[in-house]
Amino acid sequence: MGRQWAVRNLQRSDYPALVALQNRTQPAADRGATGSRFLRICCESFNNTCFVATSGGDPVGFLLCFVRDREAYCTTLEIAPEYRDSPVVLELLGRFVAAIADRVDSCWFTVAHDDAAARALHKMLGAREIGVRVAYAGPGEDMISLRVDRARFEEMGAAF
Repeated sequence: MGRQWAVRNLQRSDYPALVALQNRTQPAADRGATGSRFLRICCESFNNTCFVATSGGDPVGFLLCFVRDREAYCTTLEIAPEYRDSPVVLELLGRFVAAIADRVDSCWFTVAHDDAAARALHKMLGAREIGVRVAYAGPGEDMISLRVDRARFEEMGAAF
């Protein structure tokens, strides 16, 4: 059986379907109005570093990132539950790395303490835990800051 998805840069027209995917995969308390506004900004202004994976034309995952100077900030990797154990995650990451590897010196991530899957994925990418951002996601919601440096992106570029 062949590949059943495609990965491409976000487009303005992806916005409604991405909001629907986000509503399906995230608890209401986690997404709020800010999340949908951020999706809109990414679809319209940061689509050169944001990607969507589609199957049958419908989004099954997306990766949101923006670049400032020589620093990338990867804010979201959202995957539909039925695709979380598929190669679609690696393909999204591969497209992301290819898009930013020669433009940045490092990429930053923030992850919740209790998100073991995200922490394992970041470790696979070679991210180092840098510290804790107190109340980063709100009162009592500390987040772990992680960073991947340029040398690791160059290694990953060859691997993808």
